[in-house]
Amino acid sequence: MSRPLRIEFPGVWRLVMNRGRRGERVYDGYADYLGFVALLREAAGLWDIGIGAFCLMADHYHLLIHAPI
Repeated sequence: MSRPLRIEFPGVWRLVMNRGRRGERVYDGYADYLGFVALLREAAGLWDIGIGAFCLMADHYHLLIHAPI
């Protein structure tokens, strides 16, 4: 069964999350966390996305983003 369509409107905040496959670790160490944050900052600048909050855990992450659609 497919998921319901999202309601789209400008200025919406979205929760984005991603998990490692089968609960595997996403980050191998502290350097990976720092690398992910640097990549996140670069991507946010390229795509004009605001990041309100983020939470990085060993096997997944959550992002609260604002995309001016």
